[in-house]
Amino acid sequence: MQYQNMFISISNLYMLFIIIIIICIANNIFITAHTIKGHTKQCVDEFYPILIPTAGTKESKIAEESQVCKVIHFIRHAEGFHNVADRKHGTDILKFENSGNNFTDAKLTENGIRQSQALKKRIQNPKGSYAKWTIVNKVTENFEERYLDIDAIVTSTLSRAIETAFYGLPVSKKTIHIATELGRERVAEYMCEKRRNLSEIENDYPFVQIKHATSEEDDRFDEKETEDDLLKARIRARKFLKWLLFEMAGTKFAYVSHFEFLQLIFDDFFKKVDNRRAAFRDKARGEDQIFPWIFEFRNAQIQPAYLCPSNLIEDQILCLNDEAQVKYEIDQIQKNGPIFSKKSPQQYKGKAGSHAPLAFQSIKTREITVKVEHGMSDEHFIEYVYLRDVKTKEIVAFKKFSKEMANDKNLHQPILKFMPEKETEGRVRPYAYCNKHGLWKGPAISYL
Repeated sequence: MQYQNMFISISNLYMLFIIIIIICIANNIFITAHTIKGHTKQCVDEFYPILIPTAGTKESKIAEESQVCKVIHFIRHAEGFHNVADRKHGTDILKFENSGNNFTDAKLTENGIRQSQALKKRIQNPKGSYAKWTIVNKVTENFEERYLDIDAIVTSTLSRAIETAFYGLPVSKKTIHIATELGRERVAEYMCEKRRNLSEIENDYPFVQIKHATSEEDDRFDEKETEDDLLKARIRARKFLKWLLFEMAGTKFAYVSHFEFLQLIFDDFFKKVDNRRAAFRDKARGEDQIFPWIFEFRNAQIQPAYLCPSNLIEDQILCLNDEAQVKYEIDQIQKNGPIFSKKSPQQYKGKAGSHAPLAFQSIKTREITVKVEHGMSDEHFIEYVYLRDVKTKEIVAFKKFSKEMANDKNLHQPILKFMPEKETEGRVRPYAYCNKHGLWKGPAISYL
């Protein structure tokens, strides 16, 4: 009996030991996993735009409560004359060799105008499914006027999109209307995809502000985005979303577009399940979330989605916060050359004053300041400023400016500050890299 009790006690101790080991292993796994997660943030040069459903996924709620997301009301244009010709004669009738310029920048039919007006009524219906996206403007005893709650109308530069917005969107008279070349239909060989001259569009629609058009005539029509090279159209679609998210002022927009271009936009984020549902990829769980969505946009059909920066739901940080990454980028730039200077500006003669950096040290604080007399805009800016030790070649201080930072109106000039360690001395040379005019170096200075 004594040995039996002893055996039981030993067994209990053994079990306790096993439990402790399991707890320690589990705890170690948790700590390791947590540590690994903290080091798996993807370093990106800039956050990219993503579309998130307004309902049906866990990300929908995140986007709804976020201050960085925008609401986009996607709308396919109403019926145009080319749609009627396509149904009657087939798509080839729209080619130049079959109909000449008859369908160039096709406008809305009378039925298309009626479709647009019906869209307006659906949006204004106080009991309809779209009421949540509207605001009440004026109420009388028997009448309630509603506006679509948006900051701006955005359309393609093609007439049928502009006219759909004009007839179909109930908005305040103060709402601006922007037509952008970035958001027009995919360019193939059909004349309905060709834009009219800018002067004609401006004459017909004087209320429209035209963006991203580079010439009076439609030079984009010559750069085909056919089935063999859809990548061009996809790149344009992503560029359009990027402009809408990061550059357009406002948080709520209506965007009137075209069937194929809308498909290219949605294909990057949504996957068709059936006629009334789509799937959104949940990257964390590796599975699809099904939500209500109609891929096959009919004429004058509207659907909302959130447009958000990728870091909202993806584990991302900007590379400008990653020291090793930025130093690698700087080394690659300097390695590939050339390096310009005041003495050797080469093809950029006359630009040294605004590009060559200057470094100076404060006698009182010992702090070294690097300045570049260069303005900053989102198209032309200083991307890197850094100091390199003349003797060791080590980058001792740096600063990277993103396009978003360059667009900050409070950032007039790129400045870098560096405090040398106490009781040290050395010699450093300043460098600055312009996104349009390359890498420049300034005179080296000695510090105490």
